[in-house]
Amino acid sequence: MIALLVVLVATYVQVLKKTISDLEKGLKEKHIVGNNGCSKDWDRFRDHCYFVSKHKKSWFEAERFCRSKGSSLVNIKDDNENNWVMSKFKEAKVNNAWLGATDCDSDKWIWVLNFEPVKYFKWDGNEPNGGSGENCLEMYPNSGGGWNDKPCKIPLDFICKKHVVSAY
Repeated sequence: MIALLVVLVATYVQVLKKTISDLEKGLKEKHIVGNNGCSKDWDRFRDHCYFVSKHKKSWFEAERFCRSKGSSLVNIKDDNENNWVMSKFKEAKVNNAWLGATDCDSDKWIWVLNFEPVKYFKWDGNEPNGGSGENCLEMYPNSGGGWNDKPCKIPLDFICKKHVVSAY
């Protein structure tokens, strides 16, 4: 009886391993993951993948687009990441672009990716000026990557960010 149970468990384990392998293969094919761990048309920096869109959208439409790709508008942690994002916008010949922060619900800027407060800032001169309805964050790639508060409804280019897809 125990021998039969051992055989059944061993068979079940083999079936589970095959199922997991098939699922991993399907996920990898679905994401079309390249050698850098990012999907096609996405670039890697550190442990994240980035997608620059040149299809101008309002801030909310841009965030919705990013969410449909399993990502969010970019949150920036430090000067190195800001400079890298700025270089990607420059390569794409983007003048103004949305970043993933807002102060819509309060006077404090938060990243929509994780709703954490923005701790690193790169404000352009005299910004943020808190102009009427300027509740969304944009970058000026051609001005040293400085940031500006801007009305959310204005269509701009943008960049999405997500974690690197695990290698299988």
